[in-house]
Amino acid sequence: MNDLTYGLSFYIFHSHFKVYTAEETEVMFVDNNVKEYQIGNKYKKGDEIFHPVFKEQGKITGVEQLPNGTQKIMVRFEKSGEKKLISGIKQSSQ
Repeated sequence: MNDLTYGLSFYIFHSHFKVYTAEETEVMFVDNNVKEYQIGNKYKKGDEIFHPVFKEQGKITGVEQLPNGTQKIMVRFEKSGEKKLISGIKQSSQ
């Protein structure tokens, strides 16, 4: 076992596998006001989020409430620019 075995975080998305060191994941959440984006959460304009797949921080510039209770949020990311995301989706427990 090498020194990198401890303190690793794993993110899996669409069969892609990426390993981040503990130092990299700490940099992701330096600002306590930044929330990690999760599809089940609801957000408001001005919230700052970190998207774990994009590995990027962004600020919510607009929120549209959809009829089914979900939200369409517009996020301005530092590197990739404006993106539209869905949030507030209730995940059923099976």
